[in-house]
Amino acid sequence: MIKRVVMIGPDLRVRGGVSSVERLLVGDQIDGASVTLLATTTDTGKIIKLFQGIFSWIRFLPKLIFRPDLVHIHFASRGSTWRKLPFAVLSSLFRIPVVLHSHGAEFKKFYQNESGPIRKAIIRLFLNRASSLVVLSESWKEFYSGICSLSSERIVVMRNPVDFDALSQNFEENKSEKILITSNGRIGVRKGSYDTIDALSQLPQDVSEKVRFVATGDGEHEKLERYVDLKNLGTLARIEHWLPNNEFQLIRNSASIFLLPSYDEGLPMAMIEAMAIGQVPIVTPVGGIPEVIEHDRNGLIVEPGDITAISDAICRLVRDEDLLERLSNQAKLTAKRLDVQGYRKELFSIYLKSINSNSSHHSN
Repeated sequence: MIKRVVMIGPDLRVRGGVSSVERLLVGDQIDGASVTLLATTTDTGKIIKLFQGIFSWIRFLPKLIFRPDLVHIHFASRGSTWRKLPFAVLSSLFRIPVVLHSHGAEFKKFYQNESGPIRKAIIRLFLNRASSLVVLSESWKEFYSGICSLSSERIVVMRNPVDFDALSQNFEENKSEKILITSNGRIGVRKGSYDTIDALSQLPQDVSEKVRFVATGDGEHEKLERYVDLKNLGTLARIEHWLPNNEFQLIRNSASIFLLPSYDEGLPMAMIEAMAIGQVPIVTPVGGIPEVIEHDRNGLIVEPGDITAISDAICRLVRDEDLLERLSNQAKLTAKRLDVQGYRKELFSIYLKSINSNSSHHSN
């Protein structure tokens, strides 16, 4: 029986995919186990994040003394990895099994291009501390298998979950006269934010007069606003910071298309949540996306940086109501298969295997 799990990751109030996953897991939702979150960071600047990380190491020690059954560590690239490494090392010293959970869209770039031999060795040490390593797709499993010494059985693919019932029950369709296209999350080059504006500027008049676009999130907000003005798209495109939840839900429930032409991804929670309420994704085949989205079945796939393809995909959906409806229905079915109920059961099984393998390792 698993009684106590300590989960390590960002504060639940942090905006982003990792916190969205955490909110579906903390409490007693995983087969009755008590899952408590030790937050390592909040939405603050880099210096404050550094001190928050150090303070969280100190707060972790009393939890180890009372010996939780398992430690579940969410990590991404760069600072996230360095903040989480001490938790993995300390847990191993106390012989407590560790589940590492990878979320970083740019971890490959971080490891291959930004880390020298010493850093790479430290990163491998971090990964090899895991009893189990959870990754978001088969492509990410292949990558991690190539850089760490964990066996294939210990690297487990678990695509991000969605609380399908909650989203469906709270969904109140509020479609506007124009077709609303949304994008929410980090704003910047990696997410294809500027490509999106370029694609909107190429829309023919019969399409542009039928659509509007709203982006919400953090990152290069002001810079993208200036780019919208430069392209004279102020009447078509609106760029917002993170909005209060009620305002965000109003926008999301009004939208028909989710647009995310990223250059790198893990598996975007924003995309899965949008699909659960029937938005048709226009996305790129990066990270775990092509293992969830099949072109012309439950969404449309374009290549990163292909502005014309993004524009053409929007035109197809706007001009063909039957296509939009068919892909919307299939998107919802796909999201339903990623429902959190099955995810929790699978995660509990991973917890059990991690505890058993850890006990076996230390008894030999």
